[in-house]
Amino acid sequence: MSRMRLMVLTSVAACALLGSPRSFLACENRPGARRPLSGRRAAAQELEGVRLHACRAVLHLSIVPQPAPSSAGIPGPGLPPGVLSLNFLGWTIGGSFAIEWDESPFGKYMEVGLLSSLVLAAGAWGAWASHVWVDSTSSCEGGRQVWGLPTSQCDISMETSAEDGKVLGFGYAPLVHIGDGCGPLGRVDRSARVTVGHLPWPGKDSSAVDVTLPNLSGGLYFSEDGRTGYTDVLSYPLRLQACSWRLLPGASVTGGSGIVPRMDFSRWLPLFSIELSDVHVDAGVPKKLEVQ
Repeated sequence: MSRMRLMVLTSVAACALLGSPRSFLACENRPGARRPLSGRRAAAQELEGVRLHACRAVLHLSIVPQPAPSSAGIPGPGLPPGVLSLNFLGWTIGGSFAIEWDESPFGKYMEVGLLSSLVLAAGAWGAWASHVWVDSTSSCEGGRQVWGLPTSQCDISMETSAEDGKVLGFGYAPLVHIGDGCGPLGRVDRSARVTVGHLPWPGKDSSAVDVTLPNLSGGLYFSEDGRTGYTDVLSYPLRLQACSWRLLPGASVTGGSGIVPRMDFSRWLPLFSIELSDVHVDAGVPKKLEVQ
């Protein structure tokens, strides 16, 4: 990959991380952007904003191939109708994330997800999560019903690396390993496990951070009562206020032989990781977007 291509994609990633809420809201509040879509069901009700807290959250950014066209009924990195990948010569910004929630509407739980692309839909833009795993039933159901996320349930293990930097038998931290059995969207398989490897947190304090990120989700394929289609595409801001943070090397994603459709992590090029500690999160009201 040329240096110019890498510079362009890294600049796009910086815009995604540092985009202001004002510019995001200006995009999503276009005339007609909140009209319901014909033939599609809503993925969220009209809710007030939600305040959450995470003891730790980490975002691993990578350069990834743009998602292939989606197939009806097959969950995964393919994008739903009306959602476009922001890419440069077939490459975009994706990666993975891991969050330890200790205060949420669904109680305490852990969450791990894969980001398949930066995307654009009806004037709004953000990162697109193609796979999300959580370790509780309530957060799995709530993630789909409220936020339109492609959540599945499995065991999640957060591990700190040993002195040599390795995490169990999976390699060097930071890392994300998707175990066998983490299969199709929505399946509950408690024998499956996702392992997240962290580096030890340094004793010294760092500066606080306050950033608002644009997010898009929804577009889940459904088939029920003789109807088929996609849930509404949603747009909402997430404001993150962390007491401390650190910049880390990029993280590799391994495993995932059972996810549908399969993803080729060998083509992912890790960039860097950002880890936050003691994070207050304000999630805005999900807005339905009018996509074509």
